[in-house]
Amino acid sequence: ASQPAPAAEADDPQRLLALQRRAYQTLQPHFGPDTPTVAQDLLAARSIAQYLASLDGIQAKLAIYMGRKQAEREVDALRR
Repeated sequence: ASQPAPAAEADDPQRLLALQRRAYQTLQPHFGPDTPTVAQDLLAARSIAQYLASLDGIQAKLAIYMGRKQAEREVDALRR
């Protein structure tokens, strides 16, 4: 019995949309009215890989005022 490829499962549009929404809601308290600008790449992602790549830049921005370790924890929660 063959199973579906993990990549096909990972790029489920509904899952991607849910991840994007959750990330946006999580980032909003940190960036306020600048959230759409900060999350631009995240919202434009059309695959899980693009979404995950966009989180690296966001983590760098969070680290500026939150510290590297806390920013890493925040963003790690968004990777799941």
